[in-house]
Amino acid sequence: ASRSSEFGDMKSWFVSKFSAFLSNAMMRNIIGQTKSSFNLRQIMDQGKIMIINLSMGTTGELNTNLLGMLFVTKFQMAAMSRADIAESERRDFTLYIDEFQNFATDSFAVILSAARKYRLALVVANQHVSQLKEEIRDSIYGNVGTAVSFRINATDAENMVKQFYSPTFSIDDLTRLPLGNAVVRTLIDGVPTIPFNVATLPPVQLAEAKYALADIEKNLLQRTTRSRSEIEKEIFQRLKVTSPSRPANLPSKPVFNTMPKPPMPPLSPQKNSSFVEEWLKRKKATQLENIEKKNQYFKEEIDKQQKLQAELSKDIDSKSNHSD
Repeated sequence: ASRSSEFGDMKSWFVSKFSAFLSNAMMRNIIGQTKSSFNLRQIMDQGKIMIINLSMGTTGELNTNLLGMLFVTKFQMAAMSRADIAESERRDFTLYIDEFQNFATDSFAVILSAARKYRLALVVANQHVSQLKEEIRDSIYGNVGTAVSFRINATDAENMVKQFYSPTFSIDDLTRLPLGNAVVRTLIDGVPTIPFNVATLPPVQLAEAKYALADIEKNLLQRTTRSRSEIEKEIFQRLKVTSPSRPANLPSKPVFNTMPKPPMPPLSPQKNSSFVEEWLKRKKATQLENIEKKNQYFKEEIDKQQKLQAELSKDIDSKSNHSD
């Protein structure tokens, strides 16, 4: 009984968490498919490029966080599956994540510490160090090879200077960097370099790039995606509740037992009395019996009171005689 109760509570918790995603048409069509449209292991081994747009304005904050954590975990699993090939055959693959504090889970600590031997590199960017959990922050400080800091606040500057840039740069240097300038500390042949400052290039605006990206996106959609109506039809078909099929050896109509039933014994010696009449008689007899019991109880109580009064009167008389 306790196990069934725990299972029911867990099931209710699970349904309550995922009902919000299933009620959303976009999320239902994404996570409701039985087979993925792409293979992350194949993308990593063949050196392909995969761009995942998880804009909160398009998908919402909750959906963005869920999909981001799912993709981070899937990339980690794909990297760990490279254990079936020799290390020399593992191709380098870099995972870039912007605003990674929204997807920061324990997988980051594992990727930073263990996934490097599977040739999975991680480039992450965020705005404030305080956005990260303490475990993930310590893992980054202990495993990161290259640190790049643009202009940051004094609290983050104190941590970054202590971890990477001291004594070349101070807290004031990091808080007063010009726009587009950064401070870098990297590794060369496994040896940390002296921190240095760099000036980044301005973003390049090419009108031709918009048309090229539109053509690439159109070709990818045609090759790797399916229509929304087809996906929704499959999902609704799985969610459809159907009645169990009738076995082939059963007749189409139910067969009832035609054997005559034995006569029911009468409720009382009176053969012609109905059930209602018999029930009323029994009820009346029960009521009379209860009344007799109550009368007997009251009679006994009255006798007790009379005996008590008689004894009291005797005591009073005896006391009066003594006084005389």
